[in-house]
Amino acid sequence: MHRFILYIMLMFVGMPLLADGKDKPKPPTPIKTLLKEARNGIKNKRDQGRHEQALNEALKREGLGDAEKAEIYNMLALLNISLNDGENLKAYLNQKYDTAQFFNTLLKASQYALKSDSVDAVPDAKGKQRLSYRSKNRDILLKYRSNVYNGGRFFLRRNEYQKALPYFQIFLALREAEMMQDVDIIQLDGIYPQICLYAMLSAYNLQLPQTALLYIDESMSEVNGVSLALLQEYKVRCHAALKDTVNWVKDLKEGCSSYPKHDYFFTSLAEYYENEHMYDEGLALADTLLKKVPGGKLYYYAKSLFYLHKEKWNDCIEMCDSTLARDSLNTNAIYNKGLSYMNLAMETEENMDQDIRKARNKKEKEKIAAFYKLARPPFEQLRQLLPEDKERWGRPLYRIYLNLNLGKEFAEIEKLLGK
Repeated sequence: MHRFILYIMLMFVGMPLLADGKDKPKPPTPIKTLLKEARNGIKNKRDQGRHEQALNEALKREGLGDAEKAEIYNMLALLNISLNDGENLKAYLNQKYDTAQFFNTLLKASQYALKSDSVDAVPDAKGKQRLSYRSKNRDILLKYRSNVYNGGRFFLRRNEYQKALPYFQIFLALREAEMMQDVDIIQLDGIYPQICLYAMLSAYNLQLPQTALLYIDESMSEVNGVSLALLQEYKVRCHAALKDTVNWVKDLKEGCSSYPKHDYFFTSLAEYYENEHMYDEGLALADTLLKKVPGGKLYYYAKSLFYLHKEKWNDCIEMCDSTLARDSLNTNAIYNKGLSYMNLAMETEENMDQDIRKARNKKEKEKIAAFYKLARPPFEQLRQLLPEDKERWGRPLYRIYLNLNLGKEFAEIEKLLGK
């Protein structure tokens, strides 16, 4: 009986020890083992994705040296090349294959190879570079470089800009990579302006203005099939998105100078000058562009607007006439002309001597009436052209008919305006 009790007690004493053994965390698989398993996966063409995940988890471990990181990144590149080989074989055998996967594995392989070289190039404690994987990484990057370019174009054609951008970025990054500085095919390749264009378009469509600006200047150095004026417009829009007014104005001026027939630059800059009350600058800009594009109706209209703001009524009317001579249905010019005549009438009335006994008042009143008569045709024409826009012509005509004592017309417009 005593033996039985002792046995039971010993059994319970041992149980916590067994439980403690179960709760102990499993030690991580050594890096060398993970790398060996990955090599076997490549050799047997199995579980490359699982090995990639395991190695990426291993990179998070503390205390990893640069040499270990370089080897892991190189192995990750090789795993993706192995996956790519599988898709490539399917294509060769005319079997159904995943085009996106084909390109994505090459992108990842290139990204891993660049990371591998980056940490491989870090000097050791004695300041020495060992560069154990430079040759291998460079071979990977050069071998698959053209297909990385093709992958970017594949996604760009599908308007998948988020996917396309990294391909062009990695392609361009090779040119700056230390390992490629003595490689002629990289340094002398003339395709970079085109790649910069693709990268810029992808970033622009992703609403990444800062990224787009990194590539836009080189994309404009030699571009086929794309308007340089349009690229300059993209550049301006990027600065606007970043609220960089200094460079926005600078590039608008450059656009006006280099591409005077691309109206976006002038209209944007003219609007800026108008909002900032920089009317003289606006007039000077319009005059400059009239020398480049003689007879440009847009510039005459802009001058009419700036003169209107400066309260130069006669100059405004002259510019409106110049505009209408080239665009007879320009409703803004018609409005500015009518408004200038009305302002001349009101200004004359304000300055008129209020002593009605003076004979000159009769002449002043005749002058005022003459201005209102001249203001009438533009606003009546505006009413015909824009019948729904009563705000533009209704009140001016009300004042004109009142001052010209046109009873019938006044009654009609009064009813129309609900007065």
